[in-house]
Amino acid sequence: MKLAYVIYKYEETGGGVERYVYNLVDQMLQRGHELHLFAARATDVQERILVHPVPVNTLCAPTRILTFARNTAQMLREESYDVIHGFSRTVNQDVYRIGGGSHWRYLLATHRLARTPTGQALLRLNPRNRVILALERERYRLGAGAQLTAISELCKREIVEDFGVNPNKITVIYNPVDRMRFNPTAARTHRKSVRTYHGIVGNRPVALFVGTGFKRKGLPFLIAALGRVPRTERPFLLVAGRDNSKPMRRHASRCGVEQDVIFCGPVQRIEELYGAADYLVFPSQSDAFGQVVLEAMACGLPVIGSGLAGSSEIIHSGENGFVVHAPSRVEALVCALEEMVDPKKRETLSEHAAETARDYTLERNTEQTLALYRSVLELKGRAGGVGAQT
Repeated sequence: MKLAYVIYKYEETGGGVERYVYNLVDQMLQRGHELHLFAARATDVQERILVHPVPVNTLCAPTRILTFARNTAQMLREESYDVIHGFSRTVNQDVYRIGGGSHWRYLLATHRLARTPTGQALLRLNPRNRVILALERERYRLGAGAQLTAISELCKREIVEDFGVNPNKITVIYNPVDRMRFNPTAARTHRKSVRTYHGIVGNRPVALFVGTGFKRKGLPFLIAALGRVPRTERPFLLVAGRDNSKPMRRHASRCGVEQDVIFCGPVQRIEELYGAADYLVFPSQSDAFGQVVLEAMACGLPVIGSGLAGSSEIIHSGENGFVVHAPSRVEALVCALEEMVDPKKRETLSEHAAETARDYTLERNTEQTLALYRSVLELKGRAGGVGAQT
């Protein structure tokens, strides 16, 4: 197939969507497909990819987002492709991957201004939000031709409810996990050295928090819950991620757990921390999925997850972890932490977590994606057309 992939930034070491697309491109190239990449920025590009640089106006975020969407739409009309697959905030594609749910839902869940009608009005007037919300309306308008994929049922539900999209047009394809990098054997190799580096001694359990944007990811609630766990049952907490740690350090001090929380900062080889920990806590206030949950499970970590994140769909309470449906309810987090005290229970949960993650391979994800491409081609054949559906 002649495939066009549209993504603002393409690089192997980027964020979640960038890594996902890079790995998907590898899979498509191995299967002999022709790849055309439309990107504003592209590094680490594999051989046999035809790169189409997309000009953008970088004056500010709104112009950057809008000009990328408009310019890619114009460029894609200049040539025919079997399937055009969009991964960024674009509107002209055959397949669009919904990787973040509804932007307005995200604002309501995470922004302080969203608590009042006046604040909500200000959020809608923000230039960046206005552009993103307008592109969403255009992308999901009734009758739009693109087939959609969502990375979770939660993500799908938001789009159906907010934009009236036919649920039959949205296929849930969960993220894959790199089993070569994330697996129990590789992770445990670093257990002793990482614990020693962070001054963790003895058999006291270690909980792990991973996330950028500590408030949105629920770290304040986790620290508060930690303070309510009896001292003899309290785990160490490793915190990894990019954010200002000073407010969280003060919060930990107020909760009496400053000696129990270790801030690691951004960590490139996160699998080493997975190996050092006994379980992951992911109390996010809003997440379409939460890839760290799948990575941790692949490394054999049970997970205390959030019911407000799509990753809760792969957590089965009492089997491979526990779901806290409202992480802001600190007592619910306390109960979940206390469930992790028994090492025998953690061992059983760990085995089941690793088993769960084995199903989420890149190969499976690729085959599901290709199946969708074939259905798009079939629809095009019936319509007698090629190129992007509009």
